[in-house]
Amino acid sequence: QNLRNMDEARAWTNVTETGINSALDAMQRANELVIRAGDMALTPNARADMASEVEQILRTVVGLGDQKYHGKKLYSGTRTTTPGFSTTLNAQGNIATVTYQGNAELRQVEVAPGRTADYNLLGESNGVTSNFGLLRDLVDGTDIFQTLIDFRTYLETNIVANIAVMLQKGGYRV
Repeated sequence: QNLRNMDEARAWTNVTETGINSALDAMQRANELVIRAGDMALTPNARADMASEVEQILRTVVGLGDQKYHGKKLYSGTRTTTPGFSTTLNAQGNIATVTYQGNAELRQVEVAPGRTADYNLLGESNGVTSNFGLLRDLVDGTDIFQTLIDFRTYLETNIVANIAVMLQKGGYRV
């Protein structure tokens, strides 16, 4: 039984790793857009086009919170039937807020009699536990969703000064 438990945890972790890689790819593209958006010669229309791409990146990252393994949500803590994140839309139909719907509890598996191991990542850390939040971590201040929303807004409103601040900070913290 313990070997089956470990195999299941290993398979869960492999699928999780695929999701992490997808998030990293999306954030790499967003970082490239931050650098490109800092070009003072870009027109407001060019920045608006970039804002549309950032919205798609945001939707992709939110969608990762709904990723499943054997019908169970990967990043919702122990709420494996609940999507990791929900969104609200603004008047333009773009994502305005992202809310975590999971909990801060880690899934555990028995690996030996009386011994358990944690094997999942949370989509968000609530700042109370020491568990790491993959896409939003209130302990260290990482919030990929809000960063993307802010960046999209700067592009839509052509606020180049705020884009410059993002560049000075080195783009995104991923």
